[in-house]
Amino acid sequence: AYIMHLGFFIVLFLYGPHIPLFQSFLGFGWPALPSGAINAIGAVTILSIFAALIFRLNSKVLSFLTTTGDYVAWLVTLLPVLTGFLAYNHMLLPYTLMLALHILSVELLMVVAPFTKLTHMFSFVTARWYQGYKAGQRGVES
Repeated sequence: AYIMHLGFFIVLFLYGPHIPLFQSFLGFGWPALPSGAINAIGAVTILSIFAALIFRLNSKVLSFLTTTGDYVAWLVTLLPVLTGFLAYNHMLLPYTLMLALHILSVELLMVVAPFTKLTHMFSFVTARWYQGYKAGQRGVES
């Protein structure tokens, strides 16, 4: 899970073509990682997303706890990374079509996220603060 999250954020924030998007509303940019590094990190991220699914399917407890929404969340997490990787490497479909599918898959992720367990992408900061606050109230030492 850590590899998937780290890879997702590296590709999202440090890939050259993504940075101007953030720069357009933040007003500043930052240096990008080399494209080859991003390509490798993207491949590892895709593999880790599939590994998470395989682990979930092979664990009796996780299989029991998994809902249809979890599989939807898995798919809409995979699609932007996969379509971006395929577009970058000019694989499967023409580049412009794959890029359009990549953009649409990101939009799908943003639409689905608030209604699935992907909500943690918006609420993780407050959730971590609350967990720490509650642990402090119970006298848990770190």
